[in-house]
Amino acid sequence: MKQELVCSSCPRCKSNRTSLIRGKDYMIMGWIVIVVGFLLALVPPLCLICILAGIGLLVISPFIKDSYFCQDCKLSWKLNEVPFLNR
Repeated sequence: MKQELVCSSCPRCKSNRTSLIRGKDYMIMGWIVIVVGFLLALVPPLCLICILAGIGLLVISPFIKDSYFCQDCKLSWKLNEVPFLNR
């Protein structure tokens, strides 16, 4: 069984207000975009764009690694990769 690792603080601002973004979140967004695309069937260009974007999200979602996002400083990082902090 895979154990979930939790990162409690941001490496840049040390805030505890971080959220985990998983690959399956992109899959859910893909399905939502496809449904919105079908609801926009009266506007064919927008319908096609939404459906293609949703299919794109569904295709890439298995390859996206889990990442963390700081809600205070808007930094995004993966668990094993700490970004270069001196920007």
